[in-house]
Amino acid sequence: MNYKGKLLEVLKELGMVESRLQLQDRRLGEQYFEYIASITFPNGTQVSARGDSARKKEAQQEACKQVLQKIQCDHPELLVDWTAIMVEAQVGDALLKLCAYRSRKLSTAEAGSRWLQRNETDQNMVRIFEQMRRKGRTDVAMFGSNVGDKRKASWVEALIARRFSHLILRDDADRGFDDLMDFMGS
Repeated sequence: MNYKGKLLEVLKELGMVESRLQLQDRRLGEQYFEYIASITFPNGTQVSARGDSARKKEAQQEACKQVLQKIQCDHPELLVDWTAIMVEAQVGDALLKLCAYRSRKLSTAEAGSRWLQRNETDQNMVRIFEQMRRKGRTDVAMFGSNVGDKRKASWVEALIARRFSHLILRDDADRGFDDLMDFMGS
């Protein structure tokens, strides 16, 4: 398994440059090598580990494997599953629609539509992401400068779902959704 490649993929998923992965090697005697792999994430989290072996490449892979395991155990929030985030983002998008048409602050369907047109755009979600970054919010601090606008927008919509679902959706909402699907013939 290519653990260095997996680590580079973690960096890419967070919009970080590959050079964030630092690899240092040294010889330990005639036929033995040591590698130290380390990453400093934009939020300041540092993860490092060492690997050693009679083969240089195996020492590097072991160090990278140890870093991955440390991230998985100690910092799972740094492993972003974009497939799951996209699902959460769809929930956030649906909550925005509910907000537009059910909020007491907007008295007409037209007002709700205008609010939705202004607030539901990817541009607006990116603006919110960047505003959160400037304020040093931990929700976005782990992302590097290369994360794309679509991912920024999806991340914000997922945060909306995480923060507001419990205020809007009851514990038994799934049953209501199932009833609605039955009504729709699905």
